[in-house]
Amino acid sequence: MFHGTRALIFDIEGVVIDSDGAWDTAQEYLLRRYGYQYERAVLKPLLAGRSSEEAAEILISHHQLPCSIADFAAECRELVGQVMERRLRFMPGFPTFFHDADQEFSTAAANSPAPGTPRSR
Repeated sequence: MFHGTRALIFDIEGVVIDSDGAWDTAQEYLLRRYGYQYERAVLKPLLAGRSSEEAAEILISHHQLPCSIADFAAECRELVGQVMERRLRFMPGFPTFFHDADQEFSTAAANSPAPGTPRSR
C-alpha cells in the first residue's frame, strides 16, 4: 500500500483530532443565542470542509442572522478553542496507526489554523 512512500503528512482537524464535535457545539451555542436550533442533519453537509468564514456566511444566510461574517466566525473559533481545550480527542484508531507509521516513515502534521485557533503547547 505504501510502496515507495518515504513520508506521510497528516491534516490535523478531522484526521488526527476529532474536531467535529467542537464545531457542532460552538455552532449550536451561537445559533441558540439567536433563537435557532442547530439542525445538524441539514447544516453539517453544507458546512463540512469549509473555512470558519465560509461556514459563518452559510449559517448567517440560512437563518438571516443580524451579525457580520467576521464576528460570527471569530466567536465560533473562540468557542471551538474552549471546547477543544476541555475535551480534545484523537480520531479513533489514529494513535495506533501513527505509532506504526512513525516507525517506518518520516511523519508530519499540517494545519492552516485561522487566527484564534488553539495550538498545541
